[in-house]
Amino acid sequence: MDFQTLLYIAEVTMGLNVIYPDLHSQCPYHDGYADLVRREIGIERSIRGTRQERAVLAEEIGHFLFGVYADHIAYHDTRYWQLGQWERDLLRAAVAREERLVVEWASGVLISDVGFERYRATGPHEWWEWTEEFWVPDWILEAKIGLIRAKMRENGRRPLRWRELVKR
Repeated sequence: MDFQTLLYIAEVTMGLNVIYPDLHSQCPYHDGYADLVRREIGIERSIRGTRQERAVLAEEIGHFLFGVYADHIAYHDTRYWQLGQWERDLLRAAVAREERLVVEWASGVLISDVGFERYRATGPHEWWEWTEEFWVPDWILEAKIGLIRAKMRENGRRPLRWRELVKR
């Protein structure tokens, strides 16, 4: 799915406001956030026009589709360390579950199963060729391959090997 379609889904279909604040000035590791209360997606302004912007938008839409854990943001700031060990463990587990769901959703939206299979059939390819073909960052491609391998295992099939996908 292209960026404009994702933006249309977010702004028109879901009624979300997509903004571009300077997130890296506050935390250099965060490229985006989903605020359910304000119905807002924030994307780091320095990644505009990149494959990372497209991936972050898809991932943040996923947070609205699957819900954001009540204290998810505490996991990303100093309040996390003010929690007791038990609360930190519970929060860490809940955030990990949520992040897995939204990244799996985003990877599925950005790389269709049919498109993946068509490209795989012409390979193996270099890693950069995979990311160029689908215009995604590494983390989305890694999630997609992991999801496909898990589906194959669940269906009793031998999972794809990395060497079947990626040239050395």
